[in-house]
Amino acid sequence: MTPEERSHAEHQLRASAALIEAAVAGLTEAQLHFRPEPGVWSIAQCLHHVAQSESIVLSQVEAASESSPPPEQKDRDAFVERAVRSRSRRVQAPAAMEPGEVKTAAEDLLAAFRAVRARSIGLAQTGADLRRKTADHFALKTLDGYQWLLMVAAHAERHAAQMREARQHPAFPG
Repeated sequence: MTPEERSHAEHQLRASAALIEAAVAGLTEAQLHFRPEPGVWSIAQCLHHVAQSESIVLSQVEAASESSPPPEQKDRDAFVERAVRSRSRRVQAPAAMEPGEVKTAAEDLLAAFRAVRARSIGLAQTGADLRRKTADHFALKTLDGYQWLLMVAAHAERHAAQMREARQHPAFPG
């Protein structure tokens, strides 16, 4: 990874974390667990899903063995960020990343998110060449470690938007 890529990944991770924090700030337990409609996740479920899936992703990237560097990836990098961030299409999470019912308090959900996000930022800051580590994504196919960091940042941004949508729902508890 180039210094510019490291800086970009870290910036995206920090920016999307700020969006998550803002989306959850000041919520009551009723608001946190409000489901806008059947089949739509609550803010608590979104937050749990983001932390859980990011933890799984980081474990995959950390465990990936290094291979030869892939060819030029700039177009693919931008595609990953755009595709994951977009809410124009609903994506079904893999079963292992489904949140189920979440009864956890906001502080505990946020603590789990903050811990895994610190781990992601730490990975972005390391001297490791994440371009040489690859793992498969269920929809995007093979991503290198840098692209995985871009993906988790965009994924958090996507769910922060979902959380904001829940807060704007007419039936959202006052």
